[in-house]
Amino acid sequence: MKRWSREHLQKAIEHMTADDFQRESAQKALEEIVSWDNAVDADTYEAFHQHLKAWPEGRNRAEATAMMEYHGRWKQLSVSEGISSSGNRI
Repeated sequence: MKRWSREHLQKAIEHMTADDFQRESAQKALEEIVSWDNAVDADTYEAFHQHLKAWPEGRNRAEATAMMEYHGRWKQLSVSEGISSSGNRI
């Protein structure tokens, strides 16, 4: 999946919107997209938690919640089963 740079998206928004309300809405959408991309790139419980905290009603809230649950369960399994983050027994 191609990720757009923040600068490229910002330029696109500046050219696409005419009034301040649209520009503000577009800026918030851009910030949410960047936040989500950062969470996906980090792929950690903490990253998804930060995204959800910043965007509790965001478009990716269900997936962020699911990923937090997944990472939380993996941590529990890792500790109880003695598995390292790389998947090896410790």
